[in-house]
Parts: sequence; structure tokens; C-alpha cells
Amino acid sequence: MADPASSDAPRPLVDARGVRVSLQGNAILHGVSLTAAPGEVVALLGGNGSGKSTFVRAIVGAIPASGGTIELFGQPASAAARAELGYVPQRVTAAGGVSATAHEVVVAGLLGTGGARGPAA
Repeated sequence: MADPASSDAPRPLVDARGVRVSLQGNAILHGVSLTAAPGEVVALLGGNGSGKSTFVRAIVGAIPASGGTIELFGQPASAAARAELGYVPQRVTAAGGVSATAHEVVVAGLLGTGGARGPAA
């Protein structure tokens, strides 16, 4: 049997294992895990208040995880690794009711990460 550590498979872009989050003394997430490989499309599904946004916010470092491990690009999560991520937080409504295209929203989430690029020529 082949050793998985020696395979040519790419390392996961995100590997979160047993992530726990507590806010104001209340346990919000209880050991949530996710692995996302390059090119893979991942959807987080759950009811309102189930912790989807909290989990993503812990992965991107917007809130601290109180337990578990988070690796990005095959390395323990760090400020430098997190700076390579684009994150567009959920909004109930657009500020001031200003309309925006999906591309504009995504580019706004990349500002400051060095990832924002203009349209392809």
C-alpha cells in the first residue's frame, strides 16, 4: 500500500481539523473539520446560526480558534498565509443600498491582499 505522505497529490489549500471557537465564554463551534484541495469547489450548508460564517471567520483569522488546527497552503495558518486569501464577509444589505456586480464584490474582498487585479485584457 502506498504511503499517502509520499503521493504526488497536491497539499490541501485549507485543512482545518477539530476547530473550536468560543465567543464571550460560549462554545460556538465544537470540533468542525474541512479539507479543500486545489481546484475543488466546497459549499458550507447549514441553517441560520449553525456556525458557517463563524467557521470561515476562524479560518481567515478574523476571530480566534480556541482549539483544533488550521493549515493553509500546507503550512500552519499564519498572518502571511492568511494574507493570500480573499475574504468577502456576508452582508445583510449593501452599504447605502449601492448596487455592485459579483466581480466588484469579489475584487473588494481582495483589496489589501495583493490579489486584486483588473479585468483580463
